[in-house]
Amino acid sequence: MKINDIPAKEFRIVRPHYNSSFLTEVQIEALKKICYGKDARETVDDVGEAPAKYEIVVGNTNRSGSLAIDDYDSFSVRIEGDKVYLNGGSPYATAAAVKSFAKLLKSHSVTDADSFCGSYKEYEKTVDRKLEYTPRWIDDFDGDSVDTSKWYLINEEYTGKGPDGLSGKNGKRAFRSSSPDVTYIKNGCFNVNFSQDEHNYYGGTLRAYEKLQFKYGYMETSAKLPKGSGFWNTLWLSSIQKDLRILPEIDVNESFGSAAEVRANVHIWPNAKLKEEGHAHHSFDDLKQGGRTFACPDSKLFCDDFHTFGVLWTDHSISFTGDGRIYCTLDLAVDPDFVEAFTTTKMYPILSGTPGFSNCPWPQSATEEEWKNTNKYIVDYVHLYQLDDGVSELTTE
Repeated sequence: MKINDIPAKEFRIVRPHYNSSFLTEVQIEALKKICYGKDARETVDDVGEAPAKYEIVVGNTNRSGSLAIDDYDSFSVRIEGDKVYLNGGSPYATAAAVKSFAKLLKSHSVTDADSFCGSYKEYEKTVDRKLEYTPRWIDDFDGDSVDTSKWYLINEEYTGKGPDGLSGKNGKRAFRSSSPDVTYIKNGCFNVNFSQDEHNYYGGTLRAYEKLQFKYGYMETSAKLPKGSGFWNTLWLSSIQKDLRILPEIDVNESFGSAAEVRANVHIWPNAKLKEEGHAHHSFDDLKQGGRTFACPDSKLFCDDFHTFGVLWTDHSISFTGDGRIYCTLDLAVDPDFVEAFTTTKMYPILSGTPGFSNCPWPQSATEEEWKNTNKYIVDYVHLYQLDDGVSELTTE
């Protein structure tokens, strides 16, 4: 297989160091098999590696020929001499560009003349949805306000109380606020502006609740995280069915404000009757498995750049991704309670950026500079992808 008469195995595959999607990574792995065969060669991140003579460049990178695409639906396969550029206007469109190029290369040697632009909508018509994850619910936070057909914007005092009877810390109450000073859409992103006054802490929460419930699939968000002690933020999943024997919870990227790392977790909560019978709460923590944190690359902070965080939920496992790559997996078979909790109900997403809650450590330790400059939870998108596999489920309002 050749690219402009150059063996494909001579080309390095280059990916973005930050903010790559798991969907793209899946297609890159398939492309590697076509280019390199049994040669287990790693892809190269665009940071820290000087450009090589022959490169296949995927997504928005620092390479000079890498061009951003604004239209979510569009993707491009550009073959230009000793370089190939594969990109799209969305994570799913970029994945389509990689797969489309791989299909071309597998069928015949390619040249500059094989370059083309494509539409994801047309590409999706050719996909076997039993095998490939496709978009089922997306919010790119376009427009001027939260899309209330997809989310509830919460305005309430936090219900959890500390030992002093307050929802917050340091003698203050904690609120999820719908005020436009705290929660708003700006530049195509959902923003939570962490703030406080003499009496209260303020953050913001979006809940999909009955507007979206799903079982199995891949959910991904791209976000900048706040830095400040006690700035609790996460994308997490919960169940609307409160009559379950065991209530499930998945924490996709929980952080309490360090902005240096996020933590993945799952929880199962016994109902009142089970509690009386002595059944206790279980979590990923109980398994004492390491590797459940995703550290910001290069010793930087998640408030500096956008990064992707995701969860792949199937009927046998739950895997967590950072910048497109799986970093830990829970095998549900390790505990029958996990199997019950995560195979018998649908769940819905919650975006939460909330400072000073009773379970958050030390919000009073956040500096004045942090309250001013690194106090924002900024979310570029939340996407849900699923298979048509006969077991995945989706309900929307």
